[in-house]
Amino acid sequence: MSPDAPLNSRDVVLLPYLRLVGRLSVGPWEVIPRPELTRADTTTQQVFEVVPKYLDLYAIPKHQPREKWGCLVKKKAVRFGDFVERHELVPVHHAILVGVLASNPEANARNPGRSMSTSESCMMFGHPISEEGRVSVENGAMFHQVVVAGLRLGDDDGYVSHPTSLCAPWDGNQVDEALAAATHTALTLGTEGARRLSTAIEWLQTVWMNTEAVSWDVRVMALKAAWVRAT
Repeated sequence: MSPDAPLNSRDVVLLPYLRLVGRLSVGPWEVIPRPELTRADTTTQQVFEVVPKYLDLYAIPKHQPREKWGCLVKKKAVRFGDFVERHELVPVHHAILVGVLASNPEANARNPGRSMSTSESCMMFGHPISEEGRVSVENGAMFHQVVVAGLRLGDDDGYVSHPTSLCAPWDGNQVDEALAAATHTALTLGTEGARRLSTAIEWLQTVWMNTEAVSWDVRVMALKAAWVRAT
């Protein structure tokens, strides 16, 4: 999402690299696996048909079943096609991340890599909904840029490359639903403690990135920073 975009917009919010077997409840939000999206989740038939195509923009690892990858995020009280308050997305993203990472197997478990999730699994993206299927891809924080404009849903599947370090758990991602919901509650209290917890989770996200670009020394320092910030 563009940082210059309005604070509320008719957005579709995506977790393209998360694989769930059923709907996930996170406080007032719900995470919907692609196969479970229904017409009742959308404002119109046209929105229902176009929303899943945004997931197709994001490439997934080879030899993986496309129909099982990707989730959509919305508030329970609204439907896709309604307005989204963008400032509310940070707490729900952080809550999902905590719930996913907390469900990882112990290091001494049998074949832990088979069900391991990292921060990349919880990467969240958003696009303003275009019922005509037009879309652009933007990225960057230090230097924001529009990478390409004029894409059309259905014609440019897999345009956005997946992280090369993305894990693909054999049985999908596991989530501690109760912990995710409790985390969201804590993050939305509007207190100094809530703000500190949010920052700590951002540090935790760095610790659990699978990329080799984050050294072990940096991970240790990030974990220390997360602990200090949360206490």
